[in-house]
Amino acid sequence: MGVAAVNVVNAGLMLAAAAVAFVVPFETFLLAYAVLGPLHYLTQIAWMHERRYFAQQRRDGWPLALATVAVTALLLGGLAGAGFATGVVLWCVFWALLATATSDRMLRAAGAVVAAFAVLVVQELTPVQTFALVWLPTLVHVFVFTGLFVLYGTLKQRSGTGWLSLGVFAACAAATLLLPVGDLGYVASRYVHEAYAGTMGSMHANLLRTSGFVDAGEATGLFAPFVSVADMLADRVSVQFGRFVAFAYTYHYLNWFSKTSVIRWHHVPRPWLVAAGIVWVASVALYAFHYETGLRWLYLLSLLHVMLELPLDWKTVLAIPRELWPRRAGA
Repeated sequence: MGVAAVNVVNAGLMLAAAAVAFVVPFETFLLAYAVLGPLHYLTQIAWMHERRYFAQQRRDGWPLALATVAVTALLLGGLAGAGFATGVVLWCVFWALLATATSDRMLRAAGAVVAAFAVLVVQELTPVQTFALVWLPTLVHVFVFTGLFVLYGTLKQRSGTGWLSLGVFAACAAATLLLPVGDLGYVASRYVHEAYAGTMGSMHANLLRTSGFVDAGEATGLFAPFVSVADMLADRVSVQFGRFVAFAYTYHYLNWFSKTSVIRWHHVPRPWLVAAGIVWVASVALYAFHYETGLRWLYLLSLLHVMLELPLDWKTVLAIPRELWPRRAGA
């Protein structure tokens, strides 16, 4: 399948993801996260491993992997406060830039030390913690960077259909987030109530609260500013935001699987694919058997692929201006 055809297919996938998210937002998100999510994480990690994680050296991924385990233990195991976990995540962001930009050992060492001192200064600030622990691993990764990847591919390929897909992406995001259609008669299922009764519901409430779409006030509790999970799942603003989250995550996964012929993520050693398939089946089974246990495993797997992708994120961010510059210079 050529690039133009892939772009058209992706525009269709965006529309389909948005349409389903409008009708059953929370169910769409849960299904995508539990079924498509782990397969995406596993196959992308294998793909990035074969490409040295887009860093100067393959071993540059080890600090990111070890940091993922540490942050997961800190946040889910109750071993420490959010401040130290924030510092670890921010240090990884700086390390990924160093791993992408230079192979000079002295420069890397100096940069890593400076980054460590810098994050110690800011890690206790609430806005910094919100970005590092709430937004970066979730919507910044699945929505912002997905949009940047689409933009970079469009600029690099000079593709008209790429601009079409980027326009559809923006339109679907705006529609799911802002279109005032009410609840459309939607009532969250019993399964959603059970699934959102713990960590998942807390994440949704955190995103809503820190996005400014709801007034947090002085409310406290797992689902603040809502008094209960039922209150949160019935609130119109919460449902509207849930549509956007469902669209962002579902298309993020579909985008990966639709670009087999473009980025050739399946061109990895067969043992990698077999192992990914086995772990994927086990992950889905664990998620179905005990939701909270599966969610904790998926959190580790999800965060691992987010952290290992940081060098690629940096390469994309730094490459976009280079693609734009010839156009500006020739204008």
